[in-house]
Amino acid sequence: MKDYKFTVYSTKMILPDVLELRLNLENDTMPQIVAGQFVHLSIPNTDNMLRRPFCLYKWDKKTISLLIHIVGSGTKKLAQLKKSDIIYGIMPIGNGFTISAKQKKIALVGGGIGVAPLLMVPNSCLGREADTIAFSGKSVMQIKKTIKGTEIRSYLGFTTKARTILSTGFSGVSEKLTITTDDGTHGTKGYPTDALEKDIEAGFVPDVILCCGNHALVKAVKNLCQKHNIEGFMTGEERMGCGIGACLVCTCNIKKHGSDTIEKKRACIDGPVFNLSEVQL
Repeated sequence: MKDYKFTVYSTKMILPDVLELRLNLENDTMPQIVAGQFVHLSIPNTDNMLRRPFCLYKWDKKTISLLIHIVGSGTKKLAQLKKSDIIYGIMPIGNGFTISAKQKKIALVGGGIGVAPLLMVPNSCLGREADTIAFSGKSVMQIKKTIKGTEIRSYLGFTTKARTILSTGFSGVSEKLTITTDDGTHGTKGYPTDALEKDIEAGFVPDVILCCGNHALVKAVKNLCQKHNIEGFMTGEERMGCGIGACLVCTCNIKKHGSDTIEKKRACIDGPVFNLSEVQL
């Protein structure tokens, strides 16, 4: 990982409290990024604020895009950035999602702003070519020819229609996109794991489930994986401090592989992606 210099390319509020921040890499080469990894951003015009970690939700050869939930003083300062402002970011941090060649049926399950890290999962399936494919406006059939037999279905959960984000992006990389809302104002009323279970019962049994969201969603996905004997991986919403493994704020309880021993793992360095069978919730 390395501290990169960026200039602000664009800012856009996609919800009243969610900022899309697009940054242009200055005089450097973009490192290889895997869906699920994140960048640790400096907070401009302050001397006493820690950097903030944000998952990389979209990128190309010169830019990265982040979705930032505006909830505190640090994120409010980021929302005040203007085009061409300078900002620094350490990246890529942590491990991302990996998919084996045998895993042809993939289910993506996300909730709220937690859907963002899943959008570039096809990049992990296909390699760098997916950077262009996922956002080129090609039809699902054109994308499927490139995926070479991989079937991706996405299940996204939101509180209400007004909080729905990134549906267009996911529809472009998914054989089937299912949106659920708590109040039923958009898509299906209910929880994304309920919709996935219905598809499993109808014959779509994923080889792997990848999820991102709050603890309730991650726990529901873990229970679904255990019930149907499906491998699953998660990245959650752990609070982070330093972002480089020093402060231990983001430690998680992880069962050591092949034993009942519980280990403390840092979400920033040892994660943020963990095997659901090992995560203690």
